[in-house]
Amino acid sequence: MLATREGDHGLAYLRLALRIDPAMDEAWILVGEAMMAAGDRDAGRDAFEHVRPASSEYATAQTRLAMSLSAAGDKDGAMAAAETAFRAAPETPEAVLVYAELLRAAERYDEAAAAVQRLIPAYGATPLGWRLYYVKGACEERAGRWAEGEADLKRAVELKGDDPELLNYLGYAWADRGEHLKEAEAMLTKAAALQPESGAIADSLGWVRFRLGERREALRLLERAAGLSPADPDVNEHLGDAYWSVGRQLEAAYQWRRVLTLDPGKRTRERVQVKLASANASVAAHAAAAAP
Repeated sequence: MLATREGDHGLAYLRLALRIDPAMDEAWILVGEAMMAAGDRDAGRDAFEHVRPASSEYATAQTRLAMSLSAAGDKDGAMAAAETAFRAAPETPEAVLVYAELLRAAERYDEAAAAVQRLIPAYGATPLGWRLYYVKGACEERAGRWAEGEADLKRAVELKGDDPELLNYLGYAWADRGEHLKEAEAMLTKAAALQPESGAIADSLGWVRFRLGERREALRLLERAAGLSPADPDVNEHLGDAYWSVGRQLEAAYQWRRVLTLDPGKRTRERVQVKLASANASVAAHAAAAAP
């Protein structure tokens, strides 16, 4: 109760200060953060929007606004605020990373990689460096520049070898390409130990076991991943692939049809539609062969 009262008193003092001087931009940011923490997101966003474009705090306010809008599912609003922050402070790590992550989510990979590259000369050797190399490498991988992406992802692992999200990304990329499978397995085993309830990591570990030919263990892990992340299209696709490989065709087709209901990306949708067409043709051929 004491902490709540202290928080209320602090907010009251900030409000009072802003009545006296509405141009105290740092106070607006503090009010916005306090309202966000209290669950009043509209009031928090309103506070961030009070920060003046000419203020040194403007990029911070717009970045916070972008993060809030993104969490609320307003992709266009979040992108607009993040781009505003980036243009106001193109060398500021927080503004650049938030903007780059939103670009990555929008599949604008080249723009995201270019934004992050601006920071690497100044911050690549700092504690922030691993995140910069990770985001840049992930964008390069998705843009089809695997050699560059792999080099940056490996550099990120050298700098931060205990981040489960990073280990999962590189380990899965290797597994999906059928490369360095034993190294990928070790990397993903470590990631799973660090974050045992992650459906994405369980899926990646199952997928590398699938690639290694360990079908029974792969199926166990992929079924667990689907239980942990039932709405993930990639997880459901992989489980379908595993079912198909062991002759469980109806279950495979069910998982693939489920993928199409989970708003998959364009490439995933097209790939799964091809699998379903092949599965339907196979089932029809077997039925025709079995007919008297």
